[in-house]
Amino acid sequence: MNERITNIDIRKIFECSKPTALKIMKRILKEKNLTKGKISKNDIKKRFYIDI
Repeated sequence: MNERITNIDIRKIFECSKPTALKIMKRILKEKNLTKGKISKNDIKKRFYIDI
């Protein structure tokens, strides 16, 4: 992913389709290796400041 996705972009995606937004956020976290193993909703909340 060369494009930088901001929290605002993700919020917009999140409003339209939650599963898609979750997949994107998980992929971003995996690429940055911010979490070990499974990525929980908590990790996503911490990173993207979104209420799931």
